[in-house]
Amino acid sequence: MDYLKLEEPDRSLDYCAIGKRIRFYRKNKGYTQEKLAELVDISTTHMSHIETGSTKLSLECFATLSEALEVKADDLLHDQEETQEDIRAEIIELLENSPVKRLRVYYDMLTALDLSLTRNMTPPAFSGQNCNNRSAP
Repeated sequence: MDYLKLEEPDRSLDYCAIGKRIRFYRKNKGYTQEKLAELVDISTTHMSHIETGSTKLSLECFATLSEALEVKADDLLHDQEETQEDIRAEIIELLENSPVKRLRVYYDMLTALDLSLTRNMTPPAFSGQNCNNRSAP
């Protein structure tokens, strides 16, 4: 009954992809490799090797990196596609934790942005002129 055997899923980690995600989040935080290595208490060389995927990292180091970068461990392990609900939740959290003056600035910025998007997202009127230098039939 070998035909009933199920294939085991590939549970190996892609250390290269994890390293690229760590580099991405590090740069988003504005950290150098030296700064992040210092926060995680590893050498800069080891940090470089982690980012290039040329070394495996311990669970402790991985957890400390996740903490230092302020990202979920899952975000370092897998590419994440944000959903509309995820973005809404982040915006709501930002707004709920903001003082009134900051809320006013957010409102003014969003109003101006919405107006600009409305103006610039409207497709232009096409007249048919100058289209490949041919006259319309």
